Amino acid sequence: MRVGYAQVSSADQNLARQVTQLHQAKVDKIFQEKVSGKTDEELEAYLPWAKAVQQSCAA
Repeated sequence: MRVGYAQVSSADQNLARQVTQLHQAKVDKIFQEKVSGKTDEELEAYLPWAKAVQQSCAA
């Protein structure tokens, strides 16, 4: 499984180009967020998801 993460640092920036490139790279799961530099909420959500996927693949 291929996983991608797209991020911009402000709400007025656009994720579209990053997401398009991830789709072109045939990424299966894309996490994306717009952040102000204070928190990485989507990245925080990604970590437990990645760990669960890793454990299911190891089983």
